[in-house]
Amino acid sequence: KEDRLVKDLAERMFPDHPFEAVVGVRTEAERKPDPGNALKISAAFGAGRREVVLLGDSRIDMLTAAAAGMIPAGALWGYGSAGELSANGAEILVERPLDLLVHLH
Repeated sequence: KEDRLVKDLAERMFPDHPFEAVVGVRTEAERKPDPGNALKISAAFGAGRREVVLLGDSRIDMLTAAAAGMIPAGALWGYGSAGELSANGAEILVERPLDLLVHLH
């Protein structure tokens, strides 16, 4: 999503929850599956690529995670099916957000 829109939505929807980084698309070249924005966010935390789980619900999200060298996790409550997410690199599939916790160590 566009950078200005993402920042505005984060501020309006989650006013009491500050984020370390909110990054959206500023140029056409930054669109997923380009890993640039995912890497900017992980850099804000000083996290190594394989220390980051990129949770998404689409083929493009899984391709983005793979391009960034991150752990691709598929959210089964969104757009993509388990088959589509797995076929595009999902290493983890979760039915609910809290299910992701069992995969973190």
